[in-house]
Amino acid sequence: MNDLFVRNSSTRFFALCLLTAALVLPSSPARAHDESRGTLEVFLHELEHAGDITENQHLTIERLFWELGLDDQVGTYLDAQTTAGRMSEETAEYIRTLLHLEHVGSTLAPTPSSYTGNGNVVLLGHVNPQPPNPYYSDNTSTGQLYNGVWGYSVGTREYALQTNSTGLHILDVTDPATAYRVQYVPMAGGRIWRDVATHEDLPSGKTYAYVGAQSNGNLWVVDLSYLSGSTAHGVDSNPIPPAGYADRGRTNYGHTIHVGEGLLFMNSANQGSSLGCQIFDLLQDPWNPPLIASWSGTQRDCHDSFVRANVPGSGGKDILYSADGYARSYRLLDITNVRSGGSPTLIGQTPTLSGIYGHSNWLTEDSQHLYAFEEANVLDIAVFDVSNPASPTLVTTFQWSGDATENSHIHNCQIRGDYLMCGYYQAGFRVFDISNPVNAVEVGKYETWRDPDGDGSFNEAITGGYDGGWNVYLFLPSGAVLVSDMKSGTFVFQVDPVAIAGAPSGLSASPGDAQAGLSWSASGGATGYSVHRATATGGPYTTVATNVAATSYTDSGLTNGTTYYYVVSATNAEGESTHSNEASATPAGAPPCGDAVCEAGEDCNSCPADCPSFTAGATCGNGLCEAGDGEDCLSCASDCAGQQGGKPGGRFCCGFGGENPVGCGDAACRTGGFSCTETPQGGSVTTCCGDFACEAPEDGFNCSLDCGAPPVCGDLTCDPGEDVCSCSTDCGTPPADEVGSCTDGEDNDCDGNADCADADCAGDPACQQADCSAFGDKTSCSAEPSCHWSNQSKVCLPN
Repeated sequence: MNDLFVRNSSTRFFALCLLTAALVLPSSPARAHDESRGTLEVFLHELEHAGDITENQHLTIERLFWELGLDDQVGTYLDAQTTAGRMSEETAEYIRTLLHLEHVGSTLAPTPSSYTGNGNVVLLGHVNPQPPNPYYSDNTSTGQLYNGVWGYSVGTREYALQTNSTGLHILDVTDPATAYRVQYVPMAGGRIWRDVATHEDLPSGKTYAYVGAQSNGNLWVVDLSYLSGSTAHGVDSNPIPPAGYADRGRTNYGHTIHVGEGLLFMNSANQGSSLGCQIFDLLQDPWNPPLIASWSGTQRDCHDSFVRANVPGSGGKDILYSADGYARSYRLLDITNVRSGGSPTLIGQTPTLSGIYGHSNWLTEDSQHLYAFEEANVLDIAVFDVSNPASPTLVTTFQWSGDATENSHIHNCQIRGDYLMCGYYQAGFRVFDISNPVNAVEVGKYETWRDPDGDGSFNEAITGGYDGGWNVYLFLPSGAVLVSDMKSGTFVFQVDPVAIAGAPSGLSASPGDAQAGLSWSASGGATGYSVHRATATGGPYTTVATNVAATSYTDSGLTNGTTYYYVVSATNAEGESTHSNEASATPAGAPPCGDAVCEAGEDCNSCPADCPSFTAGATCGNGLCEAGDGEDCLSCASDCAGQQGGKPGGRFCCGFGGENPVGCGDAACRTGGFSCTETPQGGSVTTCCGDFACEAPEDGFNCSLDCGAPPVCGDLTCDPGEDVCSCSTDCGTPPADEVGSCTDGEDNDCDGNADCADADCAGDPACQQADCSAFGDKTSCSAEPSCHWSNQSKVCLPN
């Protein structure tokens, strides 16, 4: 769950877990994933060694990408190889992800939030036992940072296990307001990545902490039984003697670690020679656990993992959920028999998502949904339905509430009950109500990066960098939540329950053919709604729908002629509201067409025999708004004013009543909206022709209904909407050429070409070929059509 997937404006960085401290060049910004040619070579060599690509393919990809910087040609080459059957589509997609060649679509909108301040998050304490000096982002090879965090409790005391670049800090957080360090255990290596988790050994009654690392770090085992469960230890009193912790080797095995079901999973283990996850049996020997199985090999990144035993729907299997990085997916592995010599066996795999990096995941308590966190900042959080482990499906994706304006990457998250809590890099600590899998709502936060002291003044900014929230731990008995910030250390929070949502109001029901349409007003704090139905007023009710995200629902499969009674309740992480008002509907079949009566459910499209279109005979002043015969609130206000079905008076509208109550060709009126004759090019839903507001870009030409009749060319007045190109008679003769006006964005000479697109501007300095050397990064270089970026030389060159 710990990874820094870094890229900047001038260099693309792979999320490359091969990096050790030796790969970080002193003259370059310190980073966790490097794009040196050597690391690319290792990736391609791994694929070649595994038989996924040939030597020739290896050399071709490397030359196109690195030496020539021809990214598009790499993609074309991969397509050609898969079409010819010389490379599998899976391998080609894997390489595209490695090289960031995929063209990712726009990200989804951020999740909504309605809280003020920090929402349901309360700071209880903060301790910074070894302030990074210098900090990692100071771009030095010797900087420090905090990384993994875990919790441990014994008796009445609670501890935080906080790792950093140099070792393990054991913190007493029993009283978070006065949290302090009990002991520091130094550990070599692991400057960027170190992670920690615990295992309770039932036979001995001891709990052990397992600390894994990369950057030449080893696996350490720490006996926590020396920590007091009653009397407090002193500050830096070092209650665990040297005999209570041991270095077990396994160098570079622990980019991240996970402990569960008596197993230790060292993830992205031993990068560079054996990708994947190494599995150790803690039940055999918790002090020096033996390696018993692995999930490793090409495209088995196992960047992070989560395990659960006896998973529902799996036939009693123990399942490992592996976040497989560049494979762009999360894999479900049967590990039931690993203790008896069996190997992890693939059960199911989530759909691959374009451009993502499968970073980490966590399973809901009911094992029905897998929440996945992808560090490439494409989709942030994905929700998969894994109720059938053999066939996971994507439910939705979402992001933190500020992502629309501030670009922060997600890192690691955990789930407790119906709350998802995340370390969100520069967005700090974020809490989501996930009681409705299709509609997560952000309910709380704390800015551990921007405002660690909570005084309301931001000390840092969100720049899209990899600083801030790293890990969370949610399972101390007190309910306190631990959050690790890379620069500021350990935070202890209280996460309060959200308020139960209020009951929905305004429930209405309309009958249809074997169905009833329901609608209601939104409830504050709701993440979803449940619909309940009865065949007698007052119930008893049967629940017919849950987790409805919208404020409407169609109940189908009903019996025509039977009256149904409905109530709706709102739901969120803390339960279900009281019921709404009751509404009823009696479904009926479609009215008979041809009885000469234009009835509800009929119109001039579905039954022109009963509802003819705009027939003569409408009489203004007879008190009937005969919309089907041409009357509306404009042509006959005396009959139609106030008859717009709830729409504001004065708008272009449909009426109700009369011989022909429904107008043709105006579906908006029939569904409760106002008529939008058209939306002018460049307009939006707020510039709807027909709403009686003349709003740009509307004018008399494209919306005379709102703006009046168009101007007349030839009346010797240059009216709005006229110019020298459309009416030289009124507005004057256009200039003969564009010279002198090559940067104003206008087609001044009316020849259909503006500025540099016009041949008149060929000699204008603003239209000369760009100075490619002025572009210092790939993004700006690639945006200039006359230039291209060289990956080899890291310079912008003319085409």
